[in-house]
Amino acid sequence: MISTRIIDISTTKPTSAARANYPILAAWARRLGWKAKMTSNPTNYTEFWDFYVSEHSLPLTRLLHFAGTSLGILLLVFFVWSGRWYFFPMFFITGYAFAWFAHFVVEKNKPASFRFPLWSFISDFKMMFYMLTGRMGGEVARVFGDTVVADSQERN
Repeated sequence: MISTRIIDISTTKPTSAARANYPILAAWARRLGWKAKMTSNPTNYTEFWDFYVSEHSLPLTRLLHFAGTSLGILLLVFFVWSGRWYFFPMFFITGYAFAWFAHFVVEKNKPASFRFPLWSFISDFKMMFYMLTGRMGGEVARVFGDTVVADSQERN
């Protein structure tokens, strides 16, 4: 079993080469059990967002969230358009099925929606927006990147 490592990187400044590889390094850091230094009991949305990003560090997890939420939105629009409003719950079932599969099988963690349902719901759409605008990799880098760089410098 791999032990969890938390590294304080408050004095470390990453190089530009390392910064360019943040999304890849962050995904591998998550796989190796490294964690960003943050609270797992957020008290406000800003803290929660960092926690949420850390729980969605792998690109496949984010892709499955995006696919599930997109499909859910399409179903919602179709059911409203066709007058079948009673199928509204399919929006949630579809979106969460993809997301929970990603957490249990890909990311191997417990979905944040179990503990923080409203913030998680909001964050799914924020993550989609960041993915569409190309900013999600930067968010993962911000939460995980320096930790990975600090650890790689520690090994050298």
